[in-house]
Amino acid sequence: MLALGSIFIGGGVSAAGLVPCEGIDDCNFDTLILLLNNIASFIFFRLPIILLVVFFAWNGINLIIYRDRPAFMKLFKKNIWNVLLGYLLVVGAYLLVKTFITIIAGQDLTFKVFFN
Repeated sequence: MLALGSIFIGGGVSAAGLVPCEGIDDCNFDTLILLLNNIASFIFFRLPIILLVVFFAWNGINLIIYRDRPAFMKLFKKNIWNVLLGYLLVVGAYLLVKTFITIIAGQDLTFKVFFN
């Protein structure tokens, strides 16, 4: 688990794709909107995928360990559905925020805009 966490955390620490401007002179309102877009994209799209995998794995391991106890099986199955529902809510929030930022930035709303 520690190795898996270090792969995800170590790879995501770089801010090269997060901050759109090169220096103080390059920053303006458009780059601020792009920065907000990048932050929303990370928080609402990339981070929940990592958490989804971790929670599914955790509940799957618990399902295997406690397979002889029906009460625990019911609890972990409920947890899996709650994780899935939470992920769908986060993706819905991502789509709302992305739509709002795209409209404010004056870009065209196309399918490709939501998944870049």
